[in-house]
Amino acid sequence: MTTEDTRTYDVVVIGAGPIGENLADRTTAASLSTVIVESELVGGECSWWAC
Repeated sequence: MTTEDTRTYDVVVIGAGPIGENLADRTTAASLSTVIVESELVGGECSWWAC
């Protein structure tokens, strides 16, 4: 059984590193519906390994 969930967003942010998180914060503050797509670590590597 397969269900398909379709949603519409104003902004799609690809990558949840520091810049992606900042962009998502600003777009949601501007009342835009926003989704982040990330396959690795949210916050980027520096948040986890202090590079």
